[in-house]
Amino acid sequence: MTRHSFFTYGFLLISLNVISQSITPSLVQLNKPVNAESFNTESILLNNKAKWLLPFSAAKGDLAKAFDTSGIYGVVNGVSIRPNLDTSNTNSVYVELASVIPWNFCRIGLGTNLTQSEVGNDDQNAKEIAFQKLTNGGGNLVLNLSRPIIALADFGIDKNSFFTLNSEILAFADIEKFNQNIYNPGWGMLSNINFDYRILNYKIGNRQEGNLVRFGLNGRWQYNIINNKYSTTNKVDPIFNNLSISSLGAYLGLAMFNIHLNYNLFNKSDVFFDNKQWQLRIEVVPVKF
Repeated sequence: MTRHSFFTYGFLLISLNVISQSITPSLVQLNKPVNAESFNTESILLNNKAKWLLPFSAAKGDLAKAFDTSGIYGVVNGVSIRPNLDTSNTNSVYVELASVIPWNFCRIGLGTNLTQSEVGNDDQNAKEIAFQKLTNGGGNLVLNLSRPIIALADFGIDKNSFFTLNSEILAFADIEKFNQNIYNPGWGMLSNINFDYRILNYKIGNRQEGNLVRFGLNGRWQYNIINNKYSTTNKVDPIFNNLSISSLGAYLGLAMFNIHLNYNLFNKSDVFFDNKQWQLRIEVVPVKF
């Protein structure tokens, strides 16, 4: 895939994301009560203190309201761009197209990943693309199930600061005809546990917390449960089988943009990972003013 076609497809995916933002809220609010406009992060977290562990499960619609209207879970759908910080010249774009909370337990998202690489060596190409996929969504089609485990409001120096611990399972599959000339497509499953410690969280207007400036620390432990190929030709190197990645970093957000910088640790020793420790991610997220 040429750089021109990559950015063309990436622009189309981002456009689909913008369109989907007008559709997704109606899906997220399937369980939303009539009085949802009075919802705020403090009330849902602190009125029932026993629910800080596995929160948003006591009342019907709590989880949907939290994702839709709070500064903690306000990212209903977004765009994640992973430029390279090494010499691989490999980049990827992940776009979440739609999401739904059909019951008061977890959020289901549907997304797509597009990866581009201009490495001359075919074997190295396959590795670079596989790494981009595993660190930015998974594949061409991604089904994401996520659930907050811990949610603490007013957790820090700022009155709007918070701490959350979340769990995710991602099932992904590539479109064989689309990828076969670039690398060997496959399917698989990832799991991860991630935290977000929002230290600064400033807003303008009376809508979403953090819609102006955000700063915090984040971390993630990700495990590659399954990574199978459609065929045996050009198979991805086995270094990615049962690969786990531990990541810790910081992020800065301004309006609809987040910039993340993280440091990665891997459970496997391979020369390929020597220049993969630092990871940059740029997010485009919907905010409400």
